[in-house]
Amino acid sequence: MTNEKKESVIIVAGGKGLRAGGDLPKQFQPVGGMPMLMRTLQAFHHYNVRMKIVVVLPDGFQYLWKRLCAEHHFTVPHKVVSGGETRFHSVKNGLREIED
Repeated sequence: MTNEKKESVIIVAGGKGLRAGGDLPKQFQPVGGMPMLMRTLQAFHHYNVRMKIVVVLPDGFQYLWKRLCAEHHFTVPHKVVSGGETRFHSVKNGLREIED
């Protein structure tokens, strides 16, 4: 039996990005032709392809995220969970997914 360390990351992406400006929340704004959130997931996936990636998004942003993933043919494995009433609750929801 190996003692392989499991790594996970929770990305809480529920902000509205008001200070960043633009029509989209900053996590969806393009950086080099791709939404910033996708760039973030790529970085973690590149670091460790076996890492469990959990993205916490408000219910109202999940359809947009799915659409953007399809448009960009985004294939980095990740799990999307719903955000909570506060950032604390959103992180807690992400932790529940990691514990499974």
